[in-house]
Amino acid sequence: MAISTVFLFIFSSTGVVNGLLKVVGLSGPDWFTDDRGLIHLLFNALGVDNPGWGQHDILGRSLWDWLSGPSVAMSVIIILVVWTTSGTFMLMFIAALQDLPVEIDEAAALDGATGWKKLRNVTIPMIRPVLFLVLTLGLIGTWQVFDQIYVMGKGAPNGTTLSPAFLSYRQSFGNFKYGSGAAMAFVVFLIIVVLTQIQRWALTDKDERPSPFRRRKGARA
Repeated sequence: MAISTVFLFIFSSTGVVNGLLKVVGLSGPDWFTDDRGLIHLLFNALGVDNPGWGQHDILGRSLWDWLSGPSVAMSVIIILVVWTTSGTFMLMFIAALQDLPVEIDEAAALDGATGWKKLRNVTIPMIRPVLFLVLTLGLIGTWQVFDQIYVMGKGAPNGTTLSPAFLSYRQSFGNFKYGSGAAMAFVVFLIIVVLTQIQRWALTDKDERPSPFRRRKGARA
């Protein structure tokens, strides 16, 4: 909450970030009231603005709307969340790297493994449990972002900074629709479980992955 408040001052229209941009000749946006998508801004810089191919309707919204990307306001929250969590994850990676056996590293060097080959074939497989832990914690934290949303606009502007956790909270304690709010929270729980299982499967060795076609022991032919 305190860091979110500090970011409100840093990214205000007269804050430090806009002051630094003004020094280099750029005019910074009004970060917390700008609902333009970053991908839309990139397209606009290339001279593309709501083209014909973007008018196709998908689930009630045009393709152009789906391609908007995170808003300018949401980008501030993304920067904040990445900045506050990356340090903890880096400590986990450092601890895992320091725990690697020196003998295996030396054997890989003697076999001629250097650079990318060493990272891909030796280091990453050995820190796979920590990698799974970091990805799982990051996934859970991404779907449960709440404090920053609550402090930095409560979904404004135009709902572009809403998160599933805050939407469930607002539906339950703002609109007093506890049933739908609980349903949203349960759906988020299911999404986290499914994505965690996918990550676990992707980070498991191919030889250890359970095959749906593999016959179990004792099963009848």
